[in-house]
Amino acid sequence: MGKGKIISGGTAGLYTIEVNYYRERYTAQIAKLNERITVIDAQITSIEAEITTLQAVITALELQIAGYDPVTQKNELKTAMATLVTKQTDMIALRRRLNYVKLQKTSLQLKIKYLQDNMPADPQISAWCADLTED
Repeated sequence: MGKGKIISGGTAGLYTIEVNYYRERYTAQIAKLNERITVIDAQITSIEAEITTLQAVITALELQIAGYDPVTQKNELKTAMATLVTKQTDMIALRRRLNYVKLQKTSLQLKIKYLQDNMPADPQISAWCADLTED
């Protein structure tokens, strides 16, 4: 919905009107999208912290594995390797989740840009007076 403003005219009932679009709807959509981006930013920070912690665990496991003697500590080595594989799988899942959340953020940013770039201008149109009142 919007409003119109008479710019000029009236001659023989023909007016020039500027259509003023209801821009509050665009502004409200952009505000909602920005709120969602704020939530996603918090998720990104959380996931990145999880990745950092998990990377430290993986590095410690790798160092531990490097210190094992494959002949005398075969069982410990197997257990550590199994744990390492599990942690690496967890890392892949975390990185995938991080990429997904970042993709969501990019999508929202593009929606905001689209709304800002494609907000219609206030066009001027001709309109006839329906009852041809001259006063």
